[in-house]
Amino acid sequence: MKRDTIIKAGINLIPYVGSSLATLYFDKKENNRFERLEQFYQEIKEELDENPIDNSNFDNHNKEQLENLIEDIHNKVELETRETKKRLLRNFFIETIKRPVLGDFDKRKTFLDILDRLSDLECQLLAFLSTHNDPIQIKNLTGTDIYILYSGVNKLISFGLLETRRGSYTMNGTQDENLDNLIFLSDYGKEFIEYIKI
Repeated sequence: MKRDTIIKAGINLIPYVGSSLATLYFDKKENNRFERLEQFYQEIKEELDENPIDNSNFDNHNKEQLENLIEDIHNKVELETRETKKRLLRNFFIETIKRPVLGDFDKRKTFLDILDRLSDLECQLLAFLSTHNDPIQIKNLTGTDIYILYSGVNKLISFGLLETRRGSYTMNGTQDENLDNLIFLSDYGKEFIEYIKI
């Protein structure tokens, strides 16, 4: 809220159009946030109408922790514009209400924070790796510049979602030996993918 006030004050300083621009931006921003939440819950309703869940365990939730997760999901949905991430946040929400939050709050909170920080490319990389049982050499990944993929791989490794093993390589100075590394989903990564349904 304080951040918005500072931004609004800054925009208001622009000569001639500042006030109008600030009003336009902040009214639209609040409207978009409301519409994203409304659409989010409408899509959850439609999905649960098509695939009802067993809610007999709902009373087993730690209410405070469930409330905290839902509030975090709301904050992320309000800001998210990418369809892939909105779908994954819906999956996260549904899994959260299906499985009682009991003693694994920190893991779920971490899953949500990781999901928030993933790019679409990193989500696609996880989906791709989830379809392969054998390790894949980084240099065999395709779809965009290999170093963009390498950066994504390193980010996923830092989150604990991927494991790496040294592939066979020859030090001849003609290629980056890091690209010879083999990557595969860690057990934690498999659990993450199963929870958010990538």
